[in-house]
Amino acid sequence: MVFGMGFATNSMNIPALVGKISFKTGDQFPSLLRRPKDEEGLKFMEGSIVRLPEIVSLKNKYKAYLYLDEAHSIGAVGATGRGVVEYFGMSPNDVDVLMGTFTKSFGAAGGYIAGKKDLVDFLRTHSHSAVYATSMCPPVAEQIIRAMRCLMGLDGTTQGKPLSFLHFLQLLPECLSGYMHKQNIIQQQRSIAIAVQKKSFLL
Repeated sequence: MVFGMGFATNSMNIPALVGKISFKTGDQFPSLLRRPKDEEGLKFMEGSIVRLPEIVSLKNKYKAYLYLDEAHSIGAVGATGRGVVEYFGMSPNDVDVLMGTFTKSFGAAGGYIAGKKDLVDFLRTHSHSAVYATSMCPPVAEQIIRAMRCLMGLDGTTQGKPLSFLHFLQLLPECLSGYMHKQNIIQQQRSIAIAVQKKSFLL
């Protein structure tokens, strides 16, 4: 389920899942987060990755529900960019609510919530992001689709396909060469600009 605003993906959906409405309708929706545990997949300030296997083990032990925020890890972590679940070789079914945004790796806007059908159906009718917000505009949706195709290696390039360290080393000289060439051009442009300024000053 997608939303037009990344921030609202969390701020409007978490209250719907753990607020008063959720508890009142608990019998109708047994998968509600009565004992919620919210985890961030990749902490953007430190760069540390959540210890997902241990969190899932605790979740199962205490019969809790896990809400995984992959705003900074989706598209960047894992062999093919599928986030910390792929990074640890786990199943998406181990997490009750998968959340992510399209504002980082996808270069777009908005966010998503993924989970079982009961969860999505519940949010369609109870989340303010679904009921009151505007739809995602077509150009943004197309950008997300294109980025996903790139991550999945479906755009005809090697982007999104796992690269071995050996392949990385083979590509490194080419990347560095391009970078150094660009830096040389920038340095030449600066030297010309300084020379022109000095000449103008003397005149």
